[in-house]
Amino acid sequence: MPKTLTPAPKPRLLPLSGLKALAVIGVIACHTGALPQWDLCARMVELLFLLSGFCMAYNHGDALTGGSFYDGWRTVWRKLPQIYPIHLATFLLQLFFVAKWAAKPLGFTLSFGLLNLALLQAWFPKTQFMFNNVSWFLSALAFCYFVTPALTAVARRAKETGKLWLMFAILASVRLYLEYMRLTYPMELWYDLHTNPLIQSLNYSLGFVAGIYFTGKSAFNAFWRERLSVMQVSWLEILLTGLYLACCYALARDMYRLFFVMAALPMIYILAGGRGLLARLLALRPLVWLSAFNLEIFMLHSFILYYYPVQPGDLWYYVKFSGLVLGAAIIFRLAYRGLYRAARRLYGFYRGRKQTPKRVA
Repeated sequence: MPKTLTPAPKPRLLPLSGLKALAVIGVIACHTGALPQWDLCARMVELLFLLSGFCMAYNHGDALTGGSFYDGWRTVWRKLPQIYPIHLATFLLQLFFVAKWAAKPLGFTLSFGLLNLALLQAWFPKTQFMFNNVSWFLSALAFCYFVTPALTAVARRAKETGKLWLMFAILASVRLYLEYMRLTYPMELWYDLHTNPLIQSLNYSLGFVAGIYFTGKSAFNAFWRERLSVMQVSWLEILLTGLYLACCYALARDMYRLFFVMAALPMIYILAGGRGLLARLLALRPLVWLSAFNLEIFMLHSFILYYYPVQPGDLWYYVKFSGLVLGAAIIFRLAYRGLYRAARRLYGFYRGRKQTPKRVA
């Protein structure tokens, strides 16, 4: 029988890895009081969900199949080993070493701790920031993973029928409607535009559709990838990135959040190509290396802030805080890898002994 050739892995979108690292740095800068006029938390979190959707479509859009309820759970289950160890570790750190949570009654800890461990806390306004107050991000991200198979099935069908633009328009319209309703009737509607998994899944979905279009063949893709020079693409990257940053700085909280989402998508799309100068800067090794620790940095910095509170205007504080967070992220990653390998070896040894036939005297 002829051998079946496995498809070659897609090249990594290194500029987007660098952009993710900068987005996490932006969130931490917001939490430590730097550049408050930029509303960095909202903008960088939107960017992270857009990037997650875009990269999921690029890396796994062809492999994901189905769209059923069980497909969603299987996708979440496959992603849990990547996100749950740091979630559990930071939950326990908050529970045992932060007085705000350690002093709570046992009934409170069991009830709301279970909600947190099940990654359901972001669905409720009064529980979204309990224990590790940034873990709501994982709660929303888990829901994004859950809807990914269904999203893939719909996007694939829309792409085949030439209606991908319609799918994007419907998602954007739903996202706009939910934001309009929340801002117009705040007393009647309780969901949070920043943390609610449904809102962030729509941001993720918009990024996902953009990623599906990026991987396909179209006249627009052919034009900017083949006909534009490196210098022209560089100017386009600078223009789109500058426009996005200008909107973030000048408009801040004056516009609907969807406006910034739509402004970020063209920037992500062009940078993903990796052809221009700005994309190449984002793909430099220090940023790509830092992006490997994004999740640990994001999850651990909140705990460290309890013991090393903000000192506004002190540059040396930011240097030391950055070192502490990065050091803690590296230590956790190395410790977890060591424990994981030891557990694998122990399990392999146990399986080997169990399967070895006993000698008959």
